[in-house]
Amino acid sequence: MIHTDPVPGDVGLTRIPGPLGKFIEVGQWINGNGFKDYEHAFLVLPDGQL
Repeated sequence: MIHTDPVPGDVGLTRIPGPLGKFIEVGQWINGNGFKDYEHAFLVLPDGQL
């Protein structure tokens, strides 16, 4: 089933483009985590909360 609107339990991943995204990648490298494809994750909760 394909949902067009997020429903509770959905997980989302997002990238941060541009200079800020590069700054985050540098911070991840300094932290020893290397470069990750996604900088943020979120979970959809009941009542449309993230």
